[in-house]
Amino acid sequence: FFLSSRRRHTRWRSVSWARRCVQETDLVQVTVIEGRYLKGVDSSGSADPYIKITCGNLDPQVTMPREKTNMAVWNQSFTFDHLMMNEYELETWELLFEAYDRNVVFTDSLMGSCSIGLGTMQRHNREFFRSWLSLFNSEKPKEPQGYLLVSCYIVGPGDKAPVHAEGDVGMGDIDFSQGLVAVEDMTVAQKRIKLLHQKNIQIVGKPGVLNRAYQLAISIYKAERLPPACNPFIAVRCS
Repeated sequence: FFLSSRRRHTRWRSVSWARRCVQETDLVQVTVIEGRYLKGVDSSGSADPYIKITCGNLDPQVTMPREKTNMAVWNQSFTFDHLMMNEYELETWELLFEAYDRNVVFTDSLMGSCSIGLGTMQRHNREFFRSWLSLFNSEKPKEPQGYLLVSCYIVGPGDKAPVHAEGDVGMGDIDFSQGLVAVEDMTVAQKRIKLLHQKNIQIVGKPGVLNRAYQLAISIYKAERLPPACNPFIAVRCS
């Protein structure tokens, strides 16, 4: 009933992020920084990876492909402007990242994907800065098929884009494998890696992706102006 009631909603104007009753123009900026441990689908395990980015109902954009590597650096930025969304679309549309393995003969193979809800990004201080995302696919839903480091933000009418100074660090720059462990509790391997870091020798390892447990509570109150002679019910799906 959201679509049928959109005309009624256009009688009011809302400039608040929390309650927008008409479509407003937003802009989403995305930077795909790098990928690690991307699992190719051929027998060698190597890949020719590129990332396809889709934002809401706008046309997708893609990075340049990288050849024969499971560790790819892109540092490419993309702008999705003229994104028209009302409140319902803000809460349901996503920023989708799909990692493909390019094939010059056959159809490109999807290695894994991940997404960020636009409403989630807006509530997360309007951005995710240098954050690692885990890539999954339907064939192996519990096993990451790689990791993607991205920065992205969303701005609405009258909003200013977030600004970061050179050298600012995000969650993706934190080494959780060491930062959350006291030196006396480190393994021999962790101590060796810490020593190499102190000598400015960079180690390319698996990103420290933190898994958190959440509880979702939903309260359904009522619906209005439903079509007559119907048997309404609400279906809720999580993940």
